[in-house]
Amino acid sequence: MLGVGPQSRVGECGGSLITQRFVLSAAHCFQGRLPDQPSSVRVYLGRHHRMSKGTEYAVEEVIIHPDWLLPTKLVRAPPNDIALLRLSKDAELSSTVSMVCLPSGPQDSPPPGTRALFSGWGMNENSTLSDELQYNWVHIISLDECKERGAKHLETNLCTYDKTILKDGAIIGGSMGSGLE
Repeated sequence: MLGVGPQSRVGECGGSLITQRFVLSAAHCFQGRLPDQPSSVRVYLGRHHRMSKGTEYAVEEVIIHPDWLLPTKLVRAPPNDIALLRLSKDAELSSTVSMVCLPSGPQDSPPPGTRALFSGWGMNENSTLSDELQYNWVHIISLDECKERGAKHLETNLCTYDKTILKDGAIIGGSMGSGLE
């Protein structure tokens, strides 16, 4: 896991290292408040505590999905909430920094029932922002089951479910705050 954000807002978002040069994050972390210079955005690899920095990397380019729109009152989590960050140099891999595995295409998407790890800096049991990286295992569910649970914009999301960790159980990867890695 990593901390991503403008220097003044370090750690407000997470992301995943997908190659030694690119980080996958959420568009809502940068849309409408991206600094004029991407180099003022920092990525901290290997970070597991909000107060630790990990290894710092400058960003040379932020690429926001062209079809992503800011959330509205009607659509809290619009589709295509994806951003790619090109690091200014290759990330050094270690025991605390590694790349995530991604499917190479829709045919390689994990089938329903597959376990998936999600992580993020979200709220803890006391409804305060956690200082420690939070994570848990969930199960991927079919798009039909996801629709039955009221999810929208499924064409760009991965759906998971675990009723033991959330009130309603649903987590929709690609939606704001999901942290599915």
